[in-house]
Amino acid sequence: MNYVKISIILLLAPIMFSCEKEDYPNTGQGNTRCFDPEIPGDYFPAYANSWWSYYDENNEIFEIKIAPNYQECEGECSPILENMNRCIQGNALLQPFYAGLGTSGVATSPIYSTVLDSVLICPISFATFEYQDAFLGSNDIRYRRKATNIDTIISVNSTVYDNVLVVYEYHIFDSLHRYYDYFAKDIGLIKRDSVNAQDTTDLIEILRLKDYSIKE
Repeated sequence: MNYVKISIILLLAPIMFSCEKEDYPNTGQGNTRCFDPEIPGDYFPAYANSWWSYYDENNEIFEIKIAPNYQECEGECSPILENMNRCIQGNALLQPFYAGLGTSGVATSPIYSTVLDSVLICPISFATFEYQDAFLGSNDIRYRRKATNIDTIISVNSTVYDNVLVVYEYHIFDSLHRYYDYFAKDIGLIKRDSVNAQDTTDLIEILRLKDYSIKE
């Protein structure tokens, strides 16, 4: 079986393919432990064994967790997002996919961009952890993420955060899938709002940061 490595490029650019054989199962997670990790992105510092705890809209606890060990993924020593069992490389998740005719591969699914209004093509919804594992090209990929503010200040649970990046996520085939994620530099996701489908100016807080631990 041919394996295709795909890099999804900003601004809805066409998908470019390069073929190579891989020696690991196509699961989105590496199968070899490694000890020389790459540095994670500033706005989602996913060092191994880090975690973030949130209150959801029902005041219940929701957690995002990073696995305790790094794994080799696509030639890089990467952290693993335990919630989805997916590798993280820089500011992106890795998603296995099927492209038809016996061709499989791994796609990058960006979590954020620091370029204002840049549109990211994402086979994984970072807002819901839903994912797409089959597509032929960029027009088939459901999720988009866009930086709408790259440096703002917000308050969450009476704590003021500066250097906040705001990312808007939407589903190109589902008008009800609309979210705003707020990332503080060197901390990660601090807040998430959903958009009221009846009034798009009405933002409903569904996650707010309670506590976190980053294991650099």
